[in-house]
Amino acid sequence: METLKLHERFQRKLHEALEANEMSQGDLAKKLGVSRQMVSLYLSGKRMPGLDIVEKFSLALELPDAASLIDESEISHTVA
Repeated sequence: METLKLHERFQRKLHEALEANEMSQGDLAKKLGVSRQMVSLYLSGKRMPGLDIVEKFSLALELPDAASLIDESEISHTVA
């Protein structure tokens, strides 16, 4: 099994969560109240998140908790 650094897991899990929720970067940016470019920086790994940012992303993506974006399990979210 591949071991990823925390920021790499966040980056991968963020992509998975966007796809699972059928959201664009722009959709997420609106929910967060930030620019699409800011979301893009996190998705590309050019900006590393603090725990406060991980929490904000998990809330915006309606995930059960912030750990969903940094642990090794797969993202699964049913779109209603």
